[in-house]
Amino acid sequence: MLRAGPLPNPILAAYSDDGGKTFSEPTQVNDGDHRRVLGPALTVGPDHEVHVAYYDLGDDVRDYQGLEGPTYEGTWSVVLATSTNRGKSFGRGIAVDDGVVPSSRIMLVFTMPPPALVAGPGRACLGWTDARFGDDDALLRCSSNQGRNWGPLRRINDDPRGNGASQYLPRLALAPDGRIDAVFYDRKVDASNLAASVSYTYSTDAKRFAPTVALAHEAFDTRIGQQYEGPAAEGLVEFGSRIALLSRPRGAVAAWADTRNSSELTTAQDIFATEIQLRYTDANPGWARVLGAVLVPAGVAALSLAVRRRRSPAAGA
Repeated sequence: MLRAGPLPNPILAAYSDDGGKTFSEPTQVNDGDHRRVLGPALTVGPDHEVHVAYYDLGDDVRDYQGLEGPTYEGTWSVVLATSTNRGKSFGRGIAVDDGVVPSSRIMLVFTMPPPALVAGPGRACLGWTDARFGDDDALLRCSSNQGRNWGPLRRINDDPRGNGASQYLPRLALAPDGRIDAVFYDRKVDASNLAASVSYTYSTDAKRFAPTVALAHEAFDTRIGQQYEGPAAEGLVEFGSRIALLSRPRGAVAAWADTRNSSELTTAQDIFATEIQLRYTDANPGWARVLGAVLVPAGVAALSLAVRRRRSPAAGA
């Protein structure tokens, strides 16, 4: 079944306070103002508040029910609901952004890639894929008060707006010092917008992101993978729902699906992983990190970025 059933189809959450031996009765996350909801993402904040982000498709019956037709012409919302009692109940959803523009059909409503959501001391951030500037971009908003209010829209990728290159499926992680790490699939390496690499960037202030760095220096074909029958899935390929990303004090580790070892005759995808190492100077920490990263290509090595590519066993290493 490639479609959601008749409404309501709520997002539910359950919690365990005995190490996973038993779980509570499910409680509904979305409220009555948000009904066609998909793609939940969950994280726990520093004060044990539980955040759940999800998409509200609004009037997009076409994608929600898997009907025939083109990409939805309207907009979706990305919403955040928060529980302050460790998941026992959730407050009303806050529309973090109600202008999300889809660039393609939803392949499978039950495996729709969720937003990227992180929360830590003093900051929560939400990222998603959005075509409002003419092609897929990785966009982000951050909150400094645990999701009650959200700051300006930020574009994570740094290629020119509307150049026809897709950046999508962003993943976020927070380092212990508050640095925001971000990775995403990036098709700017291919003028035909078919092959992709994986790009990394970071921000120390949730306002400015360092120039992106390619983690997969060998581009791979995004047309290789599992396909499904159905009007909504036509021409689309399953690449999973997210990239894995783990922040460390001086870098990060990322993993993603990759087809460089495959061909159009197979649907096989491998998992590749990379360790990213950041080296800082001791002078002026904070602002100097961003400034150093911007000036490195010009030869000022206040901060250098070293990437060690590692293949997982599944990739033939």
